[in-house]
Amino acid sequence: MLLARDWTRVINNHQWERLHADLITAAKESPFVEHLFVDSDNKKGLLVPVDESHKFWKKTYRKIGKEAAAKYRSLAIQRNTWLRGYEPSYHLTYTTSSQQIEEIDERLSTSPSNRLSRTDHEIRKLTDVTTQGNPGEALKSLVAVLDSVSYYLTRTYDLKVREQETLLRWKKELEKLRCVLLGVEVEYSISDKMLTDRQLTFFTVNKLKGVSDVGETHIYFPSADKGWIVNEDLARKVPLELEQEYRLVTPEGIDYTFPPGRHEVTSSTLGEPFQFFILHQGPTKEESFIYSSTVEFTFSPKVAIEILSPIVRMTPGEIVVFRLTNISRDGVADVVKADGPLAYSNESRFRLSNKDNSHLDTLRISWTGKPDVGTYLIPLKIGYTQVGNFAARKFNADIDKSKKVGIIASLSNSPLTNALRRLNINFSSIRLDKSFSRQIAFLDVLLVDRRALSLKPQIKDLKNDMVNFVKKGGHLIVFAQDAVTWNESPLWSGMDLTPTVQYDENIELKLSSTHTLLKQPNPIALQDWNGWLYSRGYNIISGNALENMELPVREKHSGKPLIVSLTGGKGKQTYVDLALGHQWMNIHPGAYRLLANLISN
Repeated sequence: MLLARDWTRVINNHQWERLHADLITAAKESPFVEHLFVDSDNKKGLLVPVDESHKFWKKTYRKIGKEAAAKYRSLAIQRNTWLRGYEPSYHLTYTTSSQQIEEIDERLSTSPSNRLSRTDHEIRKLTDVTTQGNPGEALKSLVAVLDSVSYYLTRTYDLKVREQETLLRWKKELEKLRCVLLGVEVEYSISDKMLTDRQLTFFTVNKLKGVSDVGETHIYFPSADKGWIVNEDLARKVPLELEQEYRLVTPEGIDYTFPPGRHEVTSSTLGEPFQFFILHQGPTKEESFIYSSTVEFTFSPKVAIEILSPIVRMTPGEIVVFRLTNISRDGVADVVKADGPLAYSNESRFRLSNKDNSHLDTLRISWTGKPDVGTYLIPLKIGYTQVGNFAARKFNADIDKSKKVGIIASLSNSPLTNALRRLNINFSSIRLDKSFSRQIAFLDVLLVDRRALSLKPQIKDLKNDMVNFVKKGGHLIVFAQDAVTWNESPLWSGMDLTPTVQYDENIELKLSSTHTLLKQPNPIALQDWNGWLYSRGYNIISGNALENMELPVREKHSGKPLIVSLTGGKGKQTYVDLALGHQWMNIHPGAYRLLANLISN
């Protein structure tokens, strides 16, 4: 196993350290991993033999890589990033060998044991016969190898774990190869793939190709052992009839996997999909086969509830959006409401008469009591039965509500729009038409949403209006933009953006403690920068304009700014490259306090 880290990210990265530790643990537990190498950033490490020729393609791996890069532009770009100007080298961090390893592929066992070495040799010969394009000869060799594998599998009591796993993998892949050589193809259909407890669905094999006219063909449902019912019977193996519906009934008490946010992480059946096998016994072993396939069912309660606003703020006027879907064939009617010691809502009445009917609605939340600052779970109920929760966070975030605020939103209902609503400040959505200058004339603050320049390119034609807005005393705040779009048509000159993945959520920051942005009306404390999701920022900000700008927030090691501000005329303009959208969606108190300070100052 070769592990090459992403060198475009910060070297001392906690995610990398966790991944490295987890991989070593997994390698030690695996019966198949013999060496684990890690990209060492050291030119004296072991090199991958990229200048050796591929056995069948008769060209070096280096040439294959260059050809792939020539065909795919994304590979051509990433290839330079991966190589970083030189050949990557590796050092050994785990091995099962007691002797020193001098080459990447040195001392790798060719078979799991001496006992299986002959079968392993026969499989290699089968590979050669198959690539020669003679399916008849390949089938004869394959049957002989399968007999050998089946013989060993009858003696599992005498096999080591690695030998058993190898034999089972061989058998599975050999059966697949036999189906390919025979030209076996199966087309099937299923009436419903989203199911609940004790629900009927119809399974039909529509076409079967590659099977001889002589012999017997059955279909086998091993899931019948797990509580599934096939044709109101306990039989797992039944004769195959094309275009006939097989009636499948799900077990009682099945683990749900939908909605995924509520059930997937606790499901014990996740990873155990429904399988079926088509078994054909022909006149010869070469004409017989076992075809296997997997059906990916989704399991849900009879009425599935998806809470589309899983985290909200404890603030007046808060809303929770939800969707109900009827999974069963039975009609259902009731009411949905939030009902707990800290919150309640209006009742949303619904009637779902048929399967797959859905109900989308919004609950308006009222808060009760005086809880401390923190995060609380609020129950959501259908009737008197609790069917889910949403989280509510309480924190303080003061804002100057006298400010007249306008927003050029990138999307309707964007994270910035919702954050403004949760700060309880009035704001107007600005239209990008001939009335633009009149709309912003009476504003104190104009916000340009994340990626707005890319999603609404007409903004660049309104640059002069925004410059005049700043000169007359307005505050123009631009949130993180796409580098390519900004560099082509910047809202102010002398500032360039370079996209980066270095600014992960854990990078350390250097803060200007005396800057008003970090002091009022909300003091921004160190804990306000903890618990961020995904990243701190998107771009490296550079350019000669920075010489005259205030830099209240910077990356600690490089000193590169994440917020820049410049006075222009009676007003000012601020660019914020922080990844605030994810934090607002997660109702991060520090991100809300920072937004409140940006607007208030």
